[in-house]
Amino acid sequence: MQKLKVLPWLARSRGIALERAEELWRQAVALAEFRQQGGEPTSDYWAYAMRTLLKLLRVEGAALREPAQVIDLEPRRRPAIQLLASQHRLGTAAFDAAETYLRAANDLWRQAWTPRRAR
Repeated sequence: MQKLKVLPWLARSRGIALERAEELWRQAVALAEFRQQGGEPTSDYWAYAMRTLLKLLRVEGAALREPAQVIDLEPRRRPAIQLLASQHRLGTAAFDAAETYLRAANDLWRQAWTPRRAR
């Protein structure tokens, strides 16, 4: 089995011991071998092993963190009313900007057409 040169860096970045990362690499290679069912290793074989390793490292790293530090991967769901209100504000922002622009242009035209008093 080939030794992965980037494994120490991956282990450090996830906060996992190198020995545990090597075990996870062996598991990933075993899963790739099982998926391929014999034959010569191809690029798909190594790509699958690497993807599996990254998934295993991500899960292992999340399990080692404190419960307060675990990142919630589920998106936060807001009530429909808040979502509709935010969309309404975004939708009316363009109209408010256009109205302000037109009022400013109208004021400029009014000033340009008003006769000025001679001093």
